[in-house]
Amino acid sequence: MDWKKIIKELMGAGLTQSQIASRCKTGQSNISGLLTGKRKSPSWMLGEHLRNLHKSVVKQKDDRINEDQAA
Repeated sequence: MDWKKIIKELMGAGLTQSQIASRCKTGQSNISGLLTGKRKSPSWMLGEHLRNLHKSVVKQKDDRINEDQAA
């Protein structure tokens, strides 16, 4: 799993590292560590939170873009 890509896509959707951390029930330093590569992999629970957040946030953004293009 490319955690750096997931975090970058969440940030591209408008979330800050602090917001991502809060929604994933962790500290901002954990998110920063994954983003910079200082931390190679998250705990199982953090990984699950990141995947679920990514699914909901990035999918919603993609759905809105598709709706705008269809209009």
